Amino acid sequence: MVVNIRGRVLLSRIGVLLSAALVTVWASGTKMGLVGGPMLNIATVDWVLVSADIVHLLRTNDRKLTQYRSDARAAADWHAAEQALNVARTQWLEHVRKVAGPALARISDPAHTITEDEHREL
Repeated sequence: MVVNIRGRVLLSRIGVLLSAALVTVWASGTKMGLVGGPMLNIATVDWVLVSADIVHLLRTNDRKLTQYRSDARAAADWHAAEQALNVARTQWLEHVRKVAGPALARISDPAHTITEDEHREL
């Protein structure tokens, strides 16, 4: 079973077959006979099958977890990029307001006459 969990499935199955053969040969020389050998092997085979299923489940979960982590990193990166873009836009708009706001206020004021110097500046 330990060999199976460590990823050596073929070696584990060969070990189970060898164990089953040896136990069956041994049991055939006792009162249990040929029927007793396979009966003694049921637990061994079951534990190896259960451990193989557990290993398969754990490996599948590891693959899914790796994919979920990758997706989460990609989503976090995208969100960070969007936030950075929003901050940059906000800073740019604030800069434009500071630079162009007063000039636009003077231009839009009907009571204000634009001088030649202001015209060149604008």
